[in-house]
Amino acid sequence: MVKEKWVTRDYLVAWAASFLISANFYLGMVSTSGYAIDSFGASSALAGFAASVYVFAAIFSRIIAGRHVFRVGCRRMLTIGLAGNVPLSLCYLFADSIWILVFIRILHGLLLGIASTSVYTIASVLIPKGKSGVGMGYFSLSATLATAVSPFLAAALTRAGSYTALFAVLTVIAVLDLCFIPFLRLKNASLPDPATLAKPPKGLAGILDTQMLPVALICGVAYSTYGCIVAFLSVSSRGTGLATAAAFFFIFYAAGILAARPFAGRCFDRYGENPVMYAGLAVYAAGLLLTGLAGSGPMLLLAAFLNGSGIGSVQAVTLSIGVKYAPPERLGMANSTYYIFLDAGLTVGPILGGLLVPFIGYAGIYMLGSPLALCGIVLYYFIHGRSHRRARTV
Repeated sequence: MVKEKWVTRDYLVAWAASFLISANFYLGMVSTSGYAIDSFGASSALAGFAASVYVFAAIFSRIIAGRHVFRVGCRRMLTIGLAGNVPLSLCYLFADSIWILVFIRILHGLLLGIASTSVYTIASVLIPKGKSGVGMGYFSLSATLATAVSPFLAAALTRAGSYTALFAVLTVIAVLDLCFIPFLRLKNASLPDPATLAKPPKGLAGILDTQMLPVALICGVAYSTYGCIVAFLSVSSRGTGLATAAAFFFIFYAAGILAARPFAGRCFDRYGENPVMYAGLAVYAAGLLLTGLAGSGPMLLLAAFLNGSGIGSVQAVTLSIGVKYAPPERLGMANSTYYIFLDAGLTVGPILGGLLVPFIGYAGIYMLGSPLALCGIVLYYFIHGRSHRRARTV
């Protein structure tokens, strides 16, 4: 039996490009609100708007990119996104008002949404169907590592109160990312013939991949609770003796993903998505509960590891489902649907969590995510797991 080869030069080039796209995305995301307040005296509400409008712009462009990525061409669309990313990363250095900053953020989000959707679609067509679990699992680590590295890098670059170095690094990352394009050839990719592509249907099916929609919704709910941790952990740890442990939270979170991802991908390819999804959501529920209950540094770091192990498995499975079951011409839309809900969860979660903090506290919003994750198990069973089990036993 010939083993399917999924680690190719194009795969590694796309992985590196994805890592830099995500690093650029998250560096801008974690620093914008502070920049708006420190440089323009913006209110916290306006600073939050400047940060979140970036994600909403990315969601919009993902819809467009998912519909047309194969018509325009994956490589060409990725080039458009990365080429536009260079001057926009540089423009932050010259923003002289909060509204100029907001305008730059909108354009930047649009182009990074295009680039991100394109690079994940490229990965989808490079990975054999039989290796979609492990292949997409490892590929999504590019974004995971960026989320762990970016907060530390942003804090180091802005420690002196200046954002010039951060925006210079942002521009360098954008230039380096663009340099990967000539090395991405896609000779062995399973690309659909643009001439055979049907016109996108009208209605919801023309915007989102309806087969990916249910599992993407579950992932979006899971990431809404993770978004609360990202937004509030540094604040909630102040004065509790957990500030030092909180500084290392995302390192242990990334370690949990790294530990779980190989097992989750291989289990997906061998046994299907159900066992991985059920176990991932259960572990994530335990991690969220422990995050709220943590009274010591080691307990908080254990919670971080469990959160990473759980949500990393969920992320790998939900993304791989789209790649495994979507026809080639729908891969772009499947990827865009997945990341639309992921981005929406990261954005909406902190907003709703912030409204609940006065009533249940920070620990309360972390622990509230635990029953939500357990409800996700039931929801997944009815919208995908039950039918998948029947299909495998027929």
